[in-house]
Amino acid sequence: MNANGIIYAPVETDGDDQFAYLFSVRWQRDLMWRLSEFPPVEVGSPPSAHTSMAVINYLCGHPVRWRHGYRPNGEPHTTIYRNPTPWFDEIKRLLMVSIVRFPGHAETEVLCKRHFFALPELRVVIGNGYTLVLHLDFDRNVGFDIDSPSCFACFVATTRGEVSDAYPEPYGPGRDISITMQPTTLTVRVYTKHITIPAQPFMRRVFVQDMSFTFDTIRVLERLFPVLKK
Repeated sequence: MNANGIIYAPVETDGDDQFAYLFSVRWQRDLMWRLSEFPPVEVGSPPSAHTSMAVINYLCGHPVRWRHGYRPNGEPHTTIYRNPTPWFDEIKRLLMVSIVRFPGHAETEVLCKRHFFALPELRVVIGNGYTLVLHLDFDRNVGFDIDSPSCFACFVATTRGEVSDAYPEPYGPGRDISITMQPTTLTVRVYTKHITIPAQPFMRRVFVQDMSFTFDTIRVLERLFPVLKK
């Protein structure tokens, strides 16, 4: 450890083929539900691929014709919606369309991973006053920092009201994140990446038992598409 509290240890990688990410299935469910809260959809309407595509087009500035039942003479009652302020460029539109229309396709998984791992950081509130900060785009030979968010993984103080990007799960293999406490070391695993460092005194107070977390996909989607927060 240097004077700045950085513990230098290699970030090991298991290999992507040893972990099932299943991004598109989880992301599609959460994205479609959130899109159903936007115009031209009525709030609370059941999400569907057709509904979601209409909202995506609307948010991207494309005119959308939306049907509101039928007139007394039997003709469809429709309205053309126009969004004067497009929210997304074509790259983001491609990602949203792929999640909604092509769940489970290899191409969709690649797009999801590319954007997911490009996020600047993900924060996991673990309790006992600490937050685990993750930078997934780091590769090998990156330190583990215990007091500032500058490395693959680090612990920082939890701020009041901070919302986690993941929720706790029973400990077990296959979780998005696992924290394992050994007698003299601590291992943090995120998908196929993991780092093992010497255990620090505060870690023994925080991790009285091993812990697992699963990413909250709607929280991640809100980072990729901030309009979903509205």
